[in-house]
Amino acid sequence: MTRRDRCSPRYLGVACALICGCTEVQDTASSQNEALLLTQAHNYTVSLGDTLFEVREDAELCFDWTDLADRDPAYAEIDGLYLLRMNLPPECVLWQMAAGEINQFDISGMFYADEVSGTRICLEDFAEPQSPGLSCEDGTSWLLYLALQDAWVEVAALDPCSGGNLQEILIDQVPTQPGGLLSVDFSQAERLEVTAGSVPTLDWSALGADGLGQSIEPGQIRTLRVARVDASVGELEESFVSLWDAPVENFEAGVAWLSSADLRSAKDENDQHFEGFTAQGVWLVSLEADKCPPLGMAVVVVADSL
Repeated sequence: MTRRDRCSPRYLGVACALICGCTEVQDTASSQNEALLLTQAHNYTVSLGDTLFEVREDAELCFDWTDLADRDPAYAEIDGLYLLRMNLPPECVLWQMAAGEINQFDISGMFYADEVSGTRICLEDFAEPQSPGLSCEDGTSWLLYLALQDAWVEVAALDPCSGGNLQEILIDQVPTQPGGLLSVDFSQAERLEVTAGSVPTLDWSALGADGLGQSIEPGQIRTLRVARVDASVGELEESFVSLWDAPVENFEAGVAWLSSADLRSAKDENDQHFEGFTAQGVWLVSLEADKCPPLGMAVVVVADSL
């Protein structure tokens, strides 16, 4: 995802505002606001669930959903099995699955078996186009669907770039809860501390890796969010995707190619600027890429005075 920075951050901020309609962040070089430093120590942790299977490129895979069919007869006779090549890395596919937002425009290829007898099938038995095995391409992964009479059901994601040794993909459950796809942990992260009513400048120049421990590439962060959820941190961890998808308050700003921004630049859906942290609920700041788990996220502790 590495891109060459051909333009200044200031120019790109203006271009974002004019072309994309997103909020132009303020130039923090002259800001007199207090600085809020988001470092690696503040970042949350993301863990991928057992719905992700690590396989080897071009492996002769077989898929077995016998255990699933034993528990739910609806899967005893399926109409087909589909493997979709997604133009997203595995963690982003799991994130989209958890949010229920798989988009057809992210699909770039497909292998399928539309005549399935029993509850096990191998790639060599797939219909045309004949599958030579799953390819490994940077920034892509594969999504497995089982087709029932009245629905397509997402059951697994596969990563052929992982170098894993799995050849038998055992499907024993359908991921019905986001926690089975990915989970988050804030317990080991330090909190950011602010005073009530403050609107600081957020500086993430020292944030080098995302919640999975993967390096953050220049230009990868696209959006800054400041949001409040009506839940405890523990409840946020248990129901992260649903709570983060519908916060009580939410402010956003485009920050492509930047490393700091005045939080006052973030706006809500009514085009109102962020006016300061309050003592209600749990506040978080988040740095996000399109369609993927937040790259950086930290809990903000609000106090009357520090």
